[in-house]
Amino acid sequence: MGKAYGVGAYGFCLLLCLAADELGIRWPVFSQYATYFSDMQKTTMLVSAVLLFAGFKNLSIRFSPFINTVAASTFGIYLIHDNQYMRWFLWDRLFKNANFYNSPFLVLHAFGAISITLLVCLLADLAYRKLIEENFWKCVDWWLDKRDIRYKRLTLSRDHSR
Repeated sequence: MGKAYGVGAYGFCLLLCLAADELGIRWPVFSQYATYFSDMQKTTMLVSAVLLFAGFKNLSIRFSPFINTVAASTFGIYLIHDNQYMRWFLWDRLFKNANFYNSPFLVLHAFGAISITLLVCLLADLAYRKLIEENFWKCVDWWLDKRDIRYKRLTLSRDHSR
């Protein structure tokens, strides 16, 4: 039932955007509000996101190495692509999304740009975790092991001196 609320809320946001777009065609003063309800910082998107999350939080999915690998990288993907520098580079400079705003290829372009961004950021995050993070924790473990050995020697020498 929760999934239906989330999908319904998202659908409601979509309908609001379509209505604002239609009003903008008839009365130009409304054209600036065509994407107002789909903006990330609007209450409508927050409600949609919370309801979708609540609807899917108890979903039981069988183990899948692929899903787990992608899921483990989602935060890294988010950090890589959604910052002020990369956002501008990706969407304005590389994919030139504004050029496709009224194009019949908008959906195809969006799917391609999003898929390429996801794949490249996923590979970057996997490389980071394998090449940097893994070695970093090996160094931390080595340092902690050395520290523990020194601590044990120190406590043993204190105990023997008593």
